[in-house]
Amino acid sequence: MKKKMKQANKNEKLLKSFTLYCKKNPSERFWQALRNWSAVEIVYAVKKPTALPDIAAMLVDTFYWENKTE
Repeated sequence: MKKKMKQANKNEKLLKSFTLYCKKNPSERFWQALRNWSAVEIVYAVKKPTALPDIAAMLVDTFYWENKTE
């Protein structure tokens, strides 16, 4: 019987990079670290997008979040 080869996780390299960043910057909150590590200005969250013109009113900047969602 042949052994199954472990399937590569396409996110593993990115996860290791982010984890290393978090270890080097322990004072940053998760969402703050994610923003800084990804080198973007803002990481937004949208709960229930409806129509494109209304989406701006639903955007939430995650920078100060301390949990998964606020």
